Amino acid sequence: MSYLEKRQPYQCTSFVESKAKKIAVSNAMEFKLINQHCLSRIYPAGSRVGSSNYNPQLFWNCGCQIVALNWQSTHTYAWRLNKGFFSDNGNCGYVLKPESVRSSAASRNGSQVRSLNLEIISGFCLPKPKRSNKGEIVDPFITCFIEGPDGNSDRKTSGTIRNNGFHPVWRGKGLGSEFSWDVKDWDLSTLVVQVYDEDKKTFATTF
Repeated sequence: MSYLEKRQPYQCTSFVESKAKKIAVSNAMEFKLINQHCLSRIYPAGSRVGSSNYNPQLFWNCGCQIVALNWQSTHTYAWRLNKGFFSDNGNCGYVLKPESVRSSAASRNGSQVRSLNLEIISGFCLPKPKRSNKGEIVDPFITCFIEGPDGNSDRKTSGTIRNNGFHPVWRGKGLGSEFSWDVKDWDLSTLVVQVYDEDKKTFATTF
């Protein structure tokens, strides 16, 4: 590739999110190849005046080394996904890229599918929506899915516990709290657990 002929491994190119997305969607394999030989940094568009964030998953899938987010927006899904992804490796902030994006051969061969089984047992001190200190007691239910290269997996939703945000227990109550998925790209995937309030269908928190 002519691009790589002009680059050294220590050189880093910065891409605004819109340009990077266009490359990642239309030329994903070429973008992976670039990131196997030199560095790429993705950054939020200047039009995000409210400090919102884009989903970083698309760029992790292509092996981008630095996927920058607006760090002041800790309430956004993208920020929490980033925090969860990098909690691996002792939460040191650095995660080795999976072989599927480090090696051209591994990219062609794909990843082994693994099964993930999850049971929601209980919760403790679940927050009210929007961190409110007032209002009715929450009626929590849980939604889970896998964020990864194949896009959001099938969302799994538990039954609702009525009037108990302090210590709701799902296990043994027939509330559909056992879930399973077949995960293709294990090392590039993150389990997302979200808590909602049934009364208002309001989002409470993400784990």
